[in-house]
Amino acid sequence: MLVSELRHRANDKRNKDLEQAAVLAALLGEREEGALAEAFAALPSGARGHVATAAAAVIERLETAGHARAADAVRDSMNA
Repeated sequence: MLVSELRHRANDKRNKDLEQAAVLAALLGEREEGALAEAFAALPSGARGHVATAAAAVIERLETAGHARAADAVRDSMNA
C-alpha cells in the first residue's frame, strides 16, 4: 500500500500496486488473523498517513470483489 502512495498519481503501476495489496490483504485477512494489525502497528509513523490513504482504496476493491471479511480486517487493523 505504501508503494502505491509513493508513486506519482499518473503512474500505471499504482493501480497494480493496489491490486496486489488487495490480494495480499484478502489472503492475510482470511487466513492469518492478526497479521494485518501487526504489519500496520510496525509501520513507521511517517508512513501511516500514506498507508491509510491506500488502505481506503484497498478496502473498496476488497468489498467490490466480495471479500467483506478481508475488508473488515484491513479497516480494523487501521483502527487498532
